[in-house]
Amino acid sequence: SMIQTLAVNMYFYRMYRMAVRVRTGLISLVYKKALSISNAGAQHYQTGEVCNFMSVDASRIQNLLPFLNMVW
Repeated sequence: SMIQTLAVNMYFYRMYRMAVRVRTGLISLVYKKALSISNAGAQHYQTGEVCNFMSVDASRIQNLLPFLNMVW
């Protein structure tokens, strides 16, 4: 029982660390894309939509990753 608890805790610790790294990478990618988009392309996206992509959507992926292994 103790080994199982330690293994599960180590799994979640590593997955949460990975999830934070993935979230940081996604936010960085969206930010770089927002800076490099042309004026014609920028007319399709408002500032709120870009902020939504950077925060809410990245957070959803961050919250999903630790529990993704539990699906199967």
